[in-house]
Amino acid sequence: MGVFIDVQNMYYGARRLKGKLDFDALLEAAVQGRRQIKTTAYVVESKEIDQSQFIAMLQKRAIEVRRKTLHVRADGSMKGDWDMELALDILDAAPGLDVVVLVSGDGDFTSLVKRVKSMGPRVEVIAFPRATAKSLVKSADSFQPLDRKFMIYARPTKGGT
Repeated sequence: MGVFIDVQNMYYGARRLKGKLDFDALLEAAVQGRRQIKTTAYVVESKEIDQSQFIAMLQKRAIEVRRKTLHVRADGSMKGDWDMELALDILDAAPGLDVVVLVSGDGDFTSLVKRVKSMGPRVEVIAFPRATAKSLVKSADSFQPLDRKFMIYARPTKGGT
């Protein structure tokens, strides 16, 4: 099986629940004791935010980290998504996998899921329900919702702040 994690999508889903995604719980839910061949996380980096500890945490869990720098356009809009590369990586890997686990709620992946299923592998989607396209859920063989049990919450510091 292969696990492909759209980190940006997961970040925003977790932020809605006011916490951070627990990658240990995520991987346990994704793998379910099956033989994990490949796990890749797609990370968008910004010059203003140091993500070195986050990337080290992923690598410590044997997750391949693919990195792309966030580009700010002249009009102030930003671009840094991994959709095309993530899709191509899944299509390249699919012939050697029985199961593809897509960790994203992005509806842009609906056609990808259908194509991969037609190639043979089972496709499972794991994502935050409120941030997941219905078309993606319908196209997958299974959908596992992420909820508070997949979250890490900051502990209040002493002194009440």
